[in-house]
Amino acid sequence: MKITASTGDRITVLELDGNLTIGTADETFSAAIERQIDAGRADIVLDLERVGVVDSTGLGSLVRSHHRCVQSGGGLRLANLNFHVWELFQAAQIAGVIPIFENLQAALKDAEEC
Repeated sequence: MKITASTGDRITVLELDGNLTIGTADETFSAAIERQIDAGRADIVLDLERVGVVDSTGLGSLVRSHHRCVQSGGGLRLANLNFHVWELFQAAQIAGVIPIFENLQAALKDAEEC
């Protein structure tokens, strides 16, 4: 998995490219989230446009990351989910836990308003 970070005044956008599955979810993704939180950047938007597969480990990592961001005074938002990932999130009821947005602009607008 490749993760590209773009930082603004208050919000960090992490663009994920690859699958959020066992191995990458625990290692690459979680480490990227922790780096942002350690740097005082707990308001994070994840751009999932290039994520094709999320497994149960990936779901767990997303929920843990959301809680870490909230505990650190920020929040985690998801944007640009493909249809299959969206269906998985609906089935797992993740949409009720982590805010999900149709596109990056909507997620950034929500983050700026909080």
